[in-house]
Amino acid sequence: MDLEDGKENHYILKEGAAFNMRLKWYVQKDMVTGLKWINCVYKMKVRVDKEEVMLGSFAPRTEAYEHTFAADEAPSGFVARGKYTGKMSIIDDDGNLLSTIQYSFEIKKDWK
Repeated sequence: MDLEDGKENHYILKEGAAFNMRLKWYVQKDMVTGLKWINCVYKMKVRVDKEEVMLGSFAPRTEAYEHTFAADEAPSGFVARGKYTGKMSIIDDDGNLLSTIQYSFEIKKDWK
């Protein structure tokens, strides 16, 4: 899934399926210190998961930086099925919000 367009993204996960996420970004002008990725997942407006990962400090360069997160597994069972929304935020150590990406997904019994 490519989130570069900034629009809301929706995708389907099969319950119990393994998945991982990869983040790619560029640093253009000034060094970025203490870059942190925060991901919150909501079901029916109730937060069901929050994950924070400290990515580190990065100097400007022309090539993209990349971080692949550890593999995870979608929940399974009747209660886990349904629609979820999520919000990824990237902040620096000064608390400046650098990027926000909203997405939604649905956990289903099968891929259809």
